[in-house]
Amino acid sequence: MSERLATFIQISDLHFGDIDLKSQNKDAILPALAAALASNTGPIWDGLLGHCHHSLVRLEQIYAKLRQEENAVLIVTGDLTAYGAKTQFEAAAEFLGGLLLPPKVASPIGLRQKNWNTNSVPGNHDHWSGQPVIFGGPTPALAKYFPALPAIIPHRLSSGQFITFLRLDSDADINPYSANRFLARGCFTTQLHTLSSKLPIAQKSEIRVLLVHHSYTASGAALAMTPLSKAALNDFIVDHAISVLLCGHIHQPPFSTTVDATHLQQSQVFMEARSGTTTQISTLPLYWRTVFQERPKRPGRWPNSLLVHRLFLQEDGSIEWVVETHLENSHEFGYVPILPDKSSGRFRFKVWSP
Repeated sequence: MSERLATFIQISDLHFGDIDLKSQNKDAILPALAAALASNTGPIWDGLLGHCHHSLVRLEQIYAKLRQEENAVLIVTGDLTAYGAKTQFEAAAEFLGGLLLPPKVASPIGLRQKNWNTNSVPGNHDHWSGQPVIFGGPTPALAKYFPALPAIIPHRLSSGQFITFLRLDSDADINPYSANRFLARGCFTTQLHTLSSKLPIAQKSEIRVLLVHHSYTASGAALAMTPLSKAALNDFIVDHAISVLLCGHIHQPPFSTTVDATHLQQSQVFMEARSGTTTQISTLPLYWRTVFQERPKRPGRWPNSLLVHRLFLQEDGSIEWVVETHLENSHEFGYVPILPDKSSGRFRFKVWSP
């Protein structure tokens, strides 16, 4: 028999857009430029589409259930907004921390997690200028909702061990007018340096978890970490005994995998768990068409998703971290045992041994 020690629900890439209180539309407002880009250039600009009201409702339902039954703790791994506007941050904060009342809706919706940003990090879209234009520095709302990063947040388990959440801003070193901004890459060596100076020596009773928007395992010219930041993170992971990395940004599988970081002839195996989009508009408006008068295509596009993490104390005293992938369907965010790519919807990783 195993004992459940904790439950975490990880959401990411919410992409809250602006809300028109006078409109009949409960979803986000779609700026004309964003609509044109998303219609004709494929999914690369889908982050500008904003949030879907039905997805918010389904997220509220699963979070309420897990919070009541398992005292689940919320984790948000970035891109709360479509393009960093103050109004978008406010809408996200109202939904996550309390209740949001969209137009033409009988009752408000929300997660009511007042300290939602305690275990949250910003994403690259949150660094945008507040306009649907990729270049430009962030609005003051970014610092308001994500002050004082990097940060160290402890979470004690009933078994005596504790989890240390390490929160990083993976866009911290990005020039807002650079190629790295255009390619949505992560650059954050200054964050790693600051956090490294703050961290004490890892304790035997400690499980260290890194919260960061960009994925360590992502590769290619766009969306990945810069080579410099990835190399620095590799060394940081080994030096500070990181067991788990929770991220978002890449909106497709693999959702969970193990990685071997090597530095100074030492190796640290850690798990990366990567949530896809959770509440972003995924089905394009049905009246949209391309310049060729065709329905815009999204080949390979996955449903919105979230990850449910559970820690279990095993009979031998070890702790196993179990990740379940929940995909959005027309009714709910449901656990899927076998994912569409034939991989398993459940991933197990031993994070602590006596």
